[in-house]
Amino acid sequence: MGGGRGRGGGVWWVLVFFFFSSRRRHTRYISVTGVQTCALPISIILPISEKTVEYGRDLKRQFQSAGIRVELDERNEKIGYKIRAARNRKIPYMLVVGAAEEESRTVAVRKIQAGQQGEWKIEKCLEVLNQEISKRSED
Repeated sequence: MGGGRGRGGGVWWVLVFFFFSSRRRHTRYISVTGVQTCALPISIILPISEKTVEYGRDLKRQFQSAGIRVELDERNEKIGYKIRAARNRKIPYMLVVGAAEEESRTVAVRKIQAGQQGEWKIEKCLEVLNQEISKRSED
């Protein structure tokens, strides 16, 4: 029965493979079973440099207090690398912050499907993300 693994060993292996495979398959599994897709963040904050990480932390606190799932990428990598990594993870909204955005208290928004959306005020960003969350929860 399963090469000496005991009862149910093959099923356990399938589950381990499934959950440790790509996020894309995991997301599809969540969608198929009807569980809300809250396992993945809806947005990620990408500071351009170490100088704007503190602004990113402030944004993260604001978004989390508004009930939005958000991550902050604090790695010391180039912004193109961070954007590619977020796109590969299928995160719907990327919020890029630099010195200009910090000064004007805005975020540069990129959607995974539509690309750059321009600079948004924080209030507009919160409103749009909350609408997106309510739209997803209705589906």
